[in-house]
Amino acid sequence: MVDLMAALQQSVQNAKAARGENAAPAEVHDLPSARKSSKKAVKRAAGTMKKAAAKRKPPHSA
Repeated sequence: MVDLMAALQQSVQNAKAARGENAAPAEVHDLPSARKSSKKAVKRAAGTMKKAAAKRKPPHSA
């Protein structure tokens, strides 16, 4: 009987070797701090959403 996990692990190792990947762990980097959104941008987005909702037609009743 063939050990399926062993076959899968060997296949993964072969694929990584073919791509040239090394077995070193990945590097972890800190993300830059997020910019605070301005009040103007929030108001502009809200206004755009209201306009889009106003343009929508009501659904037809059957």
